Amino acid sequence: MQKKIGILYIETGQLGGGSFESLLQIVSNLDRKRFSPVVVFFTENRIEQSLTDLGIPHYLLYDTLLTKDPNKYLLTILGRITSFIFTFLPRLSVLCEKIVHYRTLRNLDLIVKKHDIQILHLNNQITRHFFGTITARRNKIPCISHLRSPNVGRFNSVKADYANKTVYQYLAILGDTVDVWREKGVDPSKMIVMYNCITPFTAEKLDLHEKYKIPKSKNYIIGCIGRIIPERGYDFMIESFALISKVLPNAILLIIGYGEKEDRDELIELAKSLGIEESVLFFGFENQAKEVVASLDVLIVSYTICPLGRILLESWQLKTPVIATDIYPIRKVIQDGVDALLVEYGNTKQMQEVVYRLATEDGLRDTLTDNAYIKCNANFTMARYIENLQNLYDEALKSHTQQ
Repeated sequence: MQKKIGILYIETGQLGGGSFESLLQIVSNLDRKRFSPVVVFFTENRIEQSLTDLGIPHYLLYDTLLTKDPNKYLLTILGRITSFIFTFLPRLSVLCEKIVHYRTLRNLDLIVKKHDIQILHLNNQITRHFFGTITARRNKIPCISHLRSPNVGRFNSVKADYANKTVYQYLAILGDTVDVWREKGVDPSKMIVMYNCITPFTAEKLDLHEKYKIPKSKNYIIGCIGRIIPERGYDFMIESFALISKVLPNAILLIIGYGEKEDRDELIELAKSLGIEESVLFFGFENQAKEVVASLDVLIVSYTICPLGRILLESWQLKTPVIATDIYPIRKVIQDGVDALLVEYGNTKQMQEVVYRLATEDGLRDTLTDNAYIKCNANFTMARYIENLQNLYDEALKSHTQQ
């Protein structure tokens, strides 16, 4: 019997968002006769039980910089040290990673040996998971790294050189992500684009009026779902909603996602200044996100940058119409007026007009959602994604053995 290939997946996210769901979809669909997945987390999350049900070993490690709600005093000190080294002593960047993540690296070495890991797969992006390249090099195993966003963070030429010599392939989820990371020194010959994909699913609709205590008079529910950070463009959406509410007084805007208090407070103050605070509701991380998406009248993706997250594909799968900002990565996937509607970022008047059009034009919702559903299931299937990923694992191992 052929020996299974052990693959260690490292996930450093703290909120259980899209990268967690993508990871769950990957390990759920792997050929378990050939591959033996193991997963490492640094924060408790919603997919741990699913992994247990699937019989997939998983570990919850503590790391000062990665674990949610760590020792804040120590976190502040380490943050200042790493920032100083990154800015003034960049040649020590890799050594700094080895010291700061010493305990994590030691634990990863033990996991690699215990499960006979042959491939290391970093599930977010090379900045957050840089320590994983150290583990791969120390254990002499090939490394695959996702690049799920253009957020490069503290990544410099020293780290790029180290990573390029260790990572077999970088998986960017959109072409613009490739461009950003190339500028930071990531070897373009090692980057390929692999769009996010999803497994077909359904989700029951919820009574959002009951769940979120929405007045019955507000019967056109607009949703924005995702972490509250400036790149999401929620300020643009709130400013647009001030105009939308004038032509659709029955509309309400839900902004659902975790955010730092200062970012959330700024948006709340913006809604108050526009006199729409009672029609703009904020909620934190949502475990029933798919069900909420299925229940919306429209999902709006108001991003300033977008790595093609799962929310767009999930909305298409659930036949919820989408309005998105007309920015480069989204424009490559959406066909305006066919499977979604596009709006120029910052153009509040256009957003008002497009939302009103969707709410009032007969047949438009059905046209968009039917076409989007067909596109999603034709072009973004998990079966094709897994086939390509497993082939990549095989190639990485073959290349590694030949070195």
